[in-house]
Amino acid sequence: MFIQLLSIIALFILPGSLACEGECIVGITNAWMGNFTYGPLRQVAFAFHAELQKLVPCPDKIPGYYGTPLLEDFAKDGLYDKMSDAIFSNFFHGKCVDAEGNTPPGCPNPSCSVVCGTPGSLVFYYEKLSSIALGIARAHLEAILGPNSPTRKRLETLFMREARVRRSYIRGRAGSASPSKDLLQRFHELIDEVIEAFRNSCRNGGCNWEKEMKSYILTFP
Repeated sequence: MFIQLLSIIALFILPGSLACEGECIVGITNAWMGNFTYGPLRQVAFAFHAELQKLVPCPDKIPGYYGTPLLEDFAKDGLYDKMSDAIFSNFFHGKCVDAEGNTPPGCPNPSCSVVCGTPGSLVFYYEKLSSIALGIARAHLEAILGPNSPTRKRLETLFMREARVRRSYIRGRAGSASPSKDLLQRFHELIDEVIEAFRNSCRNGGCNWEKEMKSYILTFP
């Protein structure tokens, strides 16, 4: 599990509604990125590697070799900004007051029933928080694996380099460096399956970090 929680010390509710800022935003954003990278995406990347291994074996390489560019690139290309903006700038922000201008019980924590920028609000509306994070992760994965994307090209280059090294997997005249069209077609089919596999892993409970995330969120005042 990405989040390694220490035993949680008793938390004091401070007067007023403190916003999730600075370390709070950074920590929670990074936690979501780590959850997706080292959870469902890692599983999908290893499954992708296993399928490519059936086409071009590479027993001398590290585990998950063919999927390494995917894991490396996922946390790049602006994912932090996308995740942080979607969670905090676009949804969980502002003062924690009700329609009468009063601060409801439980704000800033442990459970604040007003949508605002405090840990208690993130906990109370956890399902919405999780939905936002998952939506960003899915959209980002689709973007970095889009046609002609740098990540897709890196994955293809890595795979075809191994195919060329192991010449028995290359069709054509002796000495030809042209890759098999069938091999490339299957490669791109598997890339498309990565996106669907990521969606399915979360549908089947592979993205359930509610207990850990709520505990972690409440370590911030």
